[in-house]
Amino acid sequence: MSQEIVMPKLGLIMTEGTVLEWQAKEGETVKERQVVVVIESDKTAYELESTTAGILHIVAPEGTVAPVGQLIGQIAASPEEYAKISSAKS
Repeated sequence: MSQEIVMPKLGLIMTEGTVLEWQAKEGETVKERQVVVVIESDKTAYELESTTAGILHIVAPEGTVAPVGQLIGQIAASPEEYAKISSAKS
């Protein structure tokens, strides 16, 4: 089962953030606790780590401004699951 990466709430009044930089590429295998994306709020930049190992699928490209809680990426548990989520229409 894939693990969702959502825009985190980095502060009490934060309502949106910017996907500043993906540290891993689309389709790359990532490790648990590996930094996968840098998020920017109006006050700080934050390195978001993977909570599981798997294959990265990027939903929101760099520069995307997304509301807190919005899906920005997924980590697939297997190549078959990656193929399924990466070919799904958003």
